[in-house]
Amino acid sequence: MSQKHLGWVADIGGTSIRLALVSRIGEVVREEREPTPADPTPQAVVDVVERLSELILPAKREDLLGMVLGVPGIVDARRGLVLLNANLGWRNVPVAELAMARFGLPVRIENDVRLHTLGEWKYGAGRALAPGSSFSNVVIGTGVAAGVLVHGVLLEEPESGEIGHLTWQRNGWSCGCGKVGCVETVVGAKGLRRLFAEAGHPVTNFMADVVTPFQNQEPWARRSSDLSLSGIPLCVGWPLGSVP
Repeated sequence: MSQKHLGWVADIGGTSIRLALVSRIGEVVREEREPTPADPTPQAVVDVVERLSELILPAKREDLLGMVLGVPGIVDARRGLVLLNANLGWRNVPVAELAMARFGLPVRIENDVRLHTLGEWKYGAGRALAPGSSFSNVVIGTGVAAGVLVHGVLLEEPESGEIGHLTWQRNGWSCGCGKVGCVETVVGAKGLRRLFAEAGHPVTNFMADVVTPFQNQEPWARRSSDLSLSGIPLCVGWPLGSVP
């Protein structure tokens, strides 16, 4: 396969950072990951991406088409800025500029869930829908966010889909964004771990100890979080591998 048909796609998460070598048709040729640094400064995160890039493509970077960075939080894709990422502690970070300076490639940044939504629309569940349909995709990981296509057009306003920071409980837990009782403090990975531990079911493996009991609608799991899979649209999708 010609390298001119390949590009890098990075997923910058609060738990791990993944980098994939991807073809024009969406084929993942190779993928590597590394835990997110304990102090996830923009430079430290770019350092991780660079280390991963050396693992998955021992060739000249200029042979690639470019790089796409998926970053959670409020992302202004047009200006290449991460306006706010509460879990990483980033505000007004010019991520695209930093990556272009480091890699010497065209760089596009976008909210990670909006990218996930485009992938699902083109290669996953969205393929069964008629062209021009509307489609939404909710992802629960370290945080909670949604991507929305309206009549086949992705909503790209920086704050679109940031449902994780809507207020759920006015007297709830503190959130990394500075508010109290945000949705992600309850149904994000950290919130669910905390809820299950308080219910006497500590979490060792997130998929086995949290997702499976929810999917099976076990009474103790539903009581412990006061949520119902059938009654709340937030519990829609769990990105496998994104939460340890």
